Amino acid sequence: MKRFFPASVLVLLLALSPSAAAQNIPLGQAEPRQMTEEILHSYTVYPYQPAFLIETRPAAGVRDDVPESVVAGWIGAMRAGQVDAVAGFWDKASQRQIAERDKAMGKQPSDWVQQWKRLFGNSKVVLNHKIKYGKYWMIAYTALDPAGQVLIHETVALTNAEGKWRLTLALADNVVLNNWESGKTRVQRLAAPLFKSSAQ
Repeated sequence: MKRFFPASVLVLLLALSPSAAAQNIPLGQAEPRQMTEEILHSYTVYPYQPAFLIETRPAAGVRDDVPESVVAGWIGAMRAGQVDAVAGFWDKASQRQIAERDKAMGKQPSDWVQQWKRLFGNSKVVLNHKIKYGKYWMIAYTALDPAGQVLIHETVALTNAEGKWRLTLALADNVVLNNWESGKTRVQRLAAPLFKSSAQ
């Protein structure tokens, strides 16, 4: 049994097809517009007074219920060039992201060992600030060479799953993580979909 569609339905189907939409639907003059969305980020900064010198330690000696201990263990694993142990300090989603990044860059995890040893092999590492942001803790640390020169200063984020703290990339694009030390209270950037497409 054959089915027949009314002419009006066929016209509608044709009008909705991509080629028809591109050719037959007229558009008026484009009107570029902008909209600003204000989002308030509340966070609390706790300075370590004085800066807290951490003793880097093997992974086996880490207390994963203490964020500072996790950061110390992570840096200790990098200092020792322990690739698998370094990965284990990150949450599962971040481990996948790091693996994808390395693949895109054509790197093996072991390729980072020389950089880790340059930054941490003979450095003193101090914790400067601890920041509470929702369910996350952030910890800012500085690695100093024997002459007191800064080798690296960065802030890392940690998340808790089942009572265990792990480093996370969940806040990699977060405005607080990237700007809390800037002195700014207002930051402008592209909305997430535009930011991601322009960064590719």
